[in-house]
Amino acid sequence: MADPTGPGVVDGTENDDILDVGTTDSDGDSITVGGDVVSAGDGDDSVRGGEGDDTLFGGMGSDTVRGGADDDIILGDEFGPYDGTDSPGDDLLVGEGGNDTIFGGDGNDTIYGDYEPGTRPAPAGPSRESFNWDEVGTPSDEDPLGGPYTQDTGSVEVTFTTGTNHGVETTFEDDPQILTGIDSGTEPTNPNSALASEVEEREGASYMLSFSEPVEDVQFRINDIDNDSAVKVYAYDAEGNRIEVNLTGSDTTNLNILDIDGAPGKEAAVSGGGDGASDDADNSVLVDIPGPVHSIEIVHLNLGTEPSEITMSDVYFTNPANVVAEDADDLLIGGAGDDVIYGQEGNDTIAGVSGQDDMYGGDDRDVFALFGPGSTIHGGEGGDDFDSISLAGLVDRYVPGGEVRVEFDPLDSEAGTITYIDDEGNVVGVTEFFEIENIFQTPVILCFTPGTRILTPMGEIPVEQLQPGDKVVTRDNGLQEIRWAGKKHLSGQELMARPQLRPVLIKQGALGPNQPERDMMVSPNHRMLLVSQQAELLFDEREVLIAAKHLTHLDGVQQVDTVGVDYVHFMCDNHEVVLADGAWSESFQPGEYSINGIDKDQRAELYDLFPELRQPEGLEAYPAARLTLKRHEAQLIG
Repeated sequence: MADPTGPGVVDGTENDDILDVGTTDSDGDSITVGGDVVSAGDGDDSVRGGEGDDTLFGGMGSDTVRGGADDDIILGDEFGPYDGTDSPGDDLLVGEGGNDTIFGGDGNDTIYGDYEPGTRPAPAGPSRESFNWDEVGTPSDEDPLGGPYTQDTGSVEVTFTTGTNHGVETTFEDDPQILTGIDSGTEPTNPNSALASEVEEREGASYMLSFSEPVEDVQFRINDIDNDSAVKVYAYDAEGNRIEVNLTGSDTTNLNILDIDGAPGKEAAVSGGGDGASDDADNSVLVDIPGPVHSIEIVHLNLGTEPSEITMSDVYFTNPANVVAEDADDLLIGGAGDDVIYGQEGNDTIAGVSGQDDMYGGDDRDVFALFGPGSTIHGGEGGDDFDSISLAGLVDRYVPGGEVRVEFDPLDSEAGTITYIDDEGNVVGVTEFFEIENIFQTPVILCFTPGTRILTPMGEIPVEQLQPGDKVVTRDNGLQEIRWAGKKHLSGQELMARPQLRPVLIKQGALGPNQPERDMMVSPNHRMLLVSQQAELLFDEREVLIAAKHLTHLDGVQQVDTVGVDYVHFMCDNHEVVLADGAWSESFQPGEYSINGIDKDQRAELYDLFPELRQPEGLEAYPAARLTLKRHEAQLIG
């Protein structure tokens, strides 16, 4: 997180400040349309970050802080932990666009992950953008235009490259160009901006424009197609398939316009002879490509014995994804005080921390992390709805030695109460919830990470490439077929909310000579096989399974921070011990907690394959391949 005391920080005063884009502080630092750091200081301040990934500190007082576009970090109070001891004030904190992280801090705060009611901008229709030849450097007439060159057109990066061209001169051209028929939208047009391609006799040139994301309604003109010139324009989707291209000439065109590749549209134009100019409509074609387009290839051929030149105008297109974001995924933490938190659209992670908080998930798939009683949780029903409450660590954190009891309303399967009971059996608090589809303890995720190599009859195969029907080498039962394989992605926000799910790194040789053969990462509950005389003496078992999180007392084993992780798992007919990166480990073992640790669709698929797993008896019939040591037992193995 940015330090608000460092250089370049826009500072407020002790008064009630209004800090917005363009504000300059006493040190000359300004809020820009880029990523800013703003520390409002004392007083009841109003702060807006604008565009860019901003870090905004409200400071002392009851502040109003709005992040604006992009991915912002907003703290209602001063720099430091959000433990309620820093700065009082009842703040209004609004993320607006982007995937924001908001900490309320002290006071009775109101937090919106997206926009305040009635202030959300209407979704903007996609706008036109353009790739401009006069912005490839600062060219003058007949200056060379080489590649590769990438131009940021606003929301898309367009990369220009040249093919392996012989006998070709590619330059900037400022002679007047025909732009008739091009829909430029609000983009400015420049008739004196073009690429010129001059090709020697019987030679050819090719040029490529590639887009960082698919675009639509691409338009440009190719002019001065005279003498013995011919042009072909090919367009490709993201999979490399040719898509529709349409070349259109004037009513009196001097060109033969043809379909030569079998794809929809006419993509080739051949000159009918004679000499023209770059503003001669009869030697010009309008290029229309509906899209979605990932790349465009322009081919210039000289079919004669004299040099041939064509020109190509600036390129105009629409980015259909360039609209106001409706579904940003925010991390919202209330801190101390009685807060009201609104997740709104997107898959949000919401935590009240302390106080009598009211939390509203809004649309989509939200996760509520509980730190104690007193809150009221409303999951919401809109969008792709599947809201969850995490009880991870709640007993240890709030009622050590006690329990947390979940009771659903018999008339409403998505509503109920969470009751906190201390170690003497006393009820010490209650949380009410509504519109919640899922409540879970710490999900037990038993799996590998991509890149882990599993031994198979075909050699070592990356785990993410294994599929049902493939066979793996097992320690107990020879070759066994994979019956099911799945994957679970955890984002950086999810790992921040549930740090107990961060992966465990096992360094090469940490479990014994060449075990593993290379560094590997697994989920914290994934179990590794240890062969140990100590285990035999202590537990009458020479081979035992130990969860990776219980091996962190060993040198070379530690839980690590990541910005996100994919966990990959596979299951056989029995719980098996398999060879992963040269170390023996486990296949997926279905159980109440491990099944809850996989996604809903994958859980349904697993139940289709193994319907008996829906019942406790079915889970009990799937025993572990080895004795599993508990944490205190694992500490004795070293």
